[in-house]
Amino acid sequence: MVFERGPRAFIGETVKLLRGHAAQDSSLQNICQSASDYVNERVTVLSFLRRSLAIFLAQVCFTWLFVSLFLSVVTYVL
Repeated sequence: MVFERGPRAFIGETVKLLRGHAAQDSSLQNICQSASDYVNERVTVLSFLRRSLAIFLAQVCFTWLFVSLFLSVVTYVL
């Protein structure tokens, strides 16, 4: 969240989360579980994005190599 909307939003959301859990008379364990779930969700999203970017770059590289090879064959034939 720090990178999404800045440090003020991160602190504000953290305070809101803690107040919400304190108002519900939640234990520290529940707060930690909630934070862990949030971090886990973000890690999952970032892992998906990393994998998608790797696939995209591999496709671009493969296409570039294919075009390069095709042009060298065409140049050799001519």
